[in-house]
Amino acid sequence: MARWGIFLFVAALAAAQQTAPIGIVRGTLIDRDEAQSGEMIVRLKDNRVYSFQFDAKTYVEKDKRSVPVTALRAGDTLEILSDAGSDPQRRYARTVKVVEEDPPPPPYRVRLRRQSPPQRSIIDEIFPRGNLTFAGIVASVGRDSLLLRTRQTRTRFILRPDTRFLCDGLPVDPGGLAVNTRVFVRAGRNVYNELEAFQVIWGNILKPD
Repeated sequence: MARWGIFLFVAALAAAQQTAPIGIVRGTLIDRDEAQSGEMIVRLKDNRVYSFQFDAKTYVEKDKRSVPVTALRAGDTLEILSDAGSDPQRRYARTVKVVEEDPPPPPYRVRLRRQSPPQRSIIDEIFPRGNLTFAGIVASVGRDSLLLRTRQTRTRFILRPDTRFLCDGLPVDPGGLAVNTRVFVRAGRNVYNELEAFQVIWGNILKPD
């Protein structure tokens, strides 16, 4: 049994050499380095295993508050916003958020016609919040909107009262966002099919020690 366990762990590490996609990746934390900068290994639901770099500028959120990376535990479900890093074989984790696992669906029963609906907003069911990611150059930014320029087109986002702005992994005032800055935007569509920005992220990537 011990040899079989070692074999599975080695196989997971080999799979982690695959490069993760850029954007939002969701999976379970297998292991991480104990230092402020290093590597974390995450397994997706389809059993793909990826390795991510992190450093002191990686923004980590747990229980809706900023925490150090050492607060992450094996088995945590993570939502990672990944970007190109200094190592071409590994992505850089710009933000890491601990999220709750989706509850299993209730057992299907044909005769249950009047089952109480779950306590969720119908708006959230129709228009998922923050399920889209964009990358581009800031063409203009105002108090209520942000215009993003990409190679193909220009995209306008509505800035919400709770839109979060992160520079180098730290929350900042939106006034610090300048034109021609390369940013990542996490957004979703509202009831009017307009894009709303939930997170705007920019800044430099530190090379791990």
